[in-house]
Amino acid sequence: MRSGNVAFRVALLVPVGFDVPIDLKKLKMRDAIADREFYVSRWFPEVLAAKHAMDDVARYYAERRVKFLFFREIRPITATLA
Repeated sequence: MRSGNVAFRVALLVPVGFDVPIDLKKLKMRDAIADREFYVSRWFPEVLAAKHAMDDVARYYAERRVKFLFFREIRPITATLA
């Protein structure tokens, strides 16, 4: 759960059943996307820490030779269901 000044995290949208790094948590989206699941990291207090976590996720997939789309975006927090 987000609290205080902790405002950054990594988010992944992956095909159902796709392997994800163990430190990511699956969430339900308010507006589900067919055949996709939404995963997020823990909250980070600064954008640089979130960037490093994102780099770790990219490395996870690169080491497994999985093709993926990678981009960075900072935007307002949106509602998700636990």
